[in-house]
Formats: sequence, structure tokens, C-alpha cells
Amino acid sequence: MPYDVGDQLRERQLGGAGHLGQARADEVQPQHAAQMAGRVRAQGELGVVLALDVRRLRTGYVIHAITLRRGAYARLHTETKAERCCRPVVPQRGAAVANIQSLDPTASPLDYYGWELRRQREAHGLKQGQLGDIIFCTGSLVGQIETTKKVPTRDFSERVDAALGTDGLFSRLIGLVLRSQLPTWFQPYAEMEAKAAYISTYQAQLVYGLLQTEEYARAVLATGKPGQLDSLLAARMERQRILAWEKPPVALVILDEAVLHRPIGGDDVMWRQLAHLLEFTNHRWMCIQVLPLTSGEHPGLAGAFNILRFEDHPDVFYTEDMMSGHMTANPETIKEASLNYAHLQADALSVKDSAALIARVMEERYADRTERDPVA
Repeated sequence: MPYDVGDQLRERQLGGAGHLGQARADEVQPQHAAQMAGRVRAQGELGVVLALDVRRLRTGYVIHAITLRRGAYARLHTETKAERCCRPVVPQRGAAVANIQSLDPTASPLDYYGWELRRQREAHGLKQGQLGDIIFCTGSLVGQIETTKKVPTRDFSERVDAALGTDGLFSRLIGLVLRSQLPTWFQPYAEMEAKAAYISTYQAQLVYGLLQTEEYARAVLATGKPGQLDSLLAARMERQRILAWEKPPVALVILDEAVLHRPIGGDDVMWRQLAHLLEFTNHRWMCIQVLPLTSGEHPGLAGAFNILRFEDHPDVFYTEDMMSGHMTANPETIKEASLNYAHLQADALSVKDSAALIARVMEERYADRTERDPVA
């Protein structure tokens, strides 16, 4: 079937290889596509922007689609001076060149990500602004990520994979990149947490990191290093992905009741955070209990702690102070911590009663007063 500029193309017409196939010269005329090898854009009717390569062959032209979302329709049109758009990118003189040339892909996961992004982009003949147009961001953001001035997000990585056809490369890299943004002393624990089959945690001050909403986490992290807030927040949200795995860890969570009453981020943020906790009430692999203020003295007065259990590795005990974290697999420490955790579970409310307390605090302390009290 001949294809011409202006034709509407359905995804099924691209075939399994993701391209239209080789067309004869009488099917796609040079004056309709491009006078020489260059770029053609396709604007999807559903807002999907496609970048297509047009390459001159003896028999005519071959149009290769970089990406096409399912169900989208595309209408081809030529781009002026298409050959110039495909010209290799030549960096400008100045500081930007030094930043790009000095990028060492072996220095860190973030450096490798930026180096690989630039390499893949140039291999497809795209400028930063052109790639930005395809993945719905600015060329400036692409440049900042390439030079490690910005930390990429998972959404950005998935868009790049779709646009450049990199078979999930950047979606796989992003986990390593975000984990590398965690404090150095915390990274070993995050790696062990992601491998654990069972997580038991007691939290005296804050909601456990895996259960924090984004806005609650932002308020907590802003008290530490506000200059690194975005990267730390993205890393914390990335940690939570283990709860959505096909085989997530069993998580036993005990929160001191004081956690519910401490208005981190303000009333609105706390209301949504407590509502988020209630979403786990019937979760198969999650148990959330609240240790009531009426419990008096208890084994958790020394502070928060976690116990990680594995299928084929020794258990790990973890706790933090103001400056760093401490992790050990010492059998005696694990034994004592496990006993203390059992006592905390016995003193805490049941899962059902804990959910009722969370709901009550949510409505009594954080709900809009105009909704609770009738206007006289």
C-alpha cells in the first residue's frame, strides 16, 4: 500500500519492526518527503509527537518511526530544511563544552546516565530541543540532565526510552541513579531493604519512608538539605516501588500515636497522609499498628528501628541517629531487637483498632473545621 505525505497512519501499519517498510520511488515521492536525507515530523491527533527518519535508497525512501503510541493517528508533513535538522550537533565554544567533554561515565550512575543520554540523542541526529519536543519537555532540561545539573525522573526516562527506542535502557538506569542520590550512609540500607522478604519497623517520630506521601516526604526532607530536595524526594519515592512489585516484601509497621498528631507539612498534608495509611488497611502484605500514648513505658523508647529478614541471608538490624545510620547482622542484637519488637506488637492496637484511631485523628485534628462544625 503506498504512503504519501498527509496520509493517516495507524499503529498496525507500522508492523512488528516498527517501520513502514521500504517504499518504491513511486510510492513516496522525494518532493513529498524530503529532497535529501533528513527528518520528517509526524504530529499525532492525540497530542503524540513522532520523529521519523527519511533515508534515501536506490529504490526510494524508507521511513522509520522512532515512537508511536498505541491508538494514535499520525499525519506526516515535511519539515523545512530537513537536512539541516539532521546535521551532527557541534557543541558551542565555552563553559558548556568543558562540562560535556569532562563528563566521565564511570564517575557515578548520574554521570553515566547523562553521558549515555547525549550519546543516544546524537546517534539519532537530534538536538536537545528536538528531543525535548518529542518527550514534552524543554531542550534546556535535556541539557541539564546530560551535564548532571539535574537528576532525571522515572517519567523522563520512560519517555526517552519510547522516543529513542532504547529498549528500556534509561528506565533500568534510573533506579541506580536515584539510589545514588540518597545519603552515602543510607545507601547500603536502601539496597538491603529492596532485597528483604520481611520488613519490621517501629517509628516513633515520623511515618515510615515507604508509606510517606510525596508532599509529606517533601516537608520532612526540607528540614535537612533543601538544596538537594528534588533529588532526595525522587529517591524516596523510588524506594516505594518495592511495595508495588508482583512479590512485595511483607511489611509490619508500628507507629507511635505521636506520629499521627505531629502536623508535618500542615493540616492538609497530614489529612492526606493519614488517608494514605488507611489505604493499606486491607493490603495483603501490609500490617499497620498504632502504639497508643496510653501504653506508657515500652521497649521502643530508645527510638525507631527496623529489622530486615531475607530468604537466604542473615537478618539485619538498622537504626539511625541524627548524623548517620547503623546496620548490623550480629545475632545477639537481632535476637534482642526481635524480642523488643514482639513486645511492641503486643502493646500496640490491633490492625482494625489502629485504622479506627487513624481515621478518628484524621477527622478530629486535620479535617476542615467548616465541614465538622455547622455554621451558626
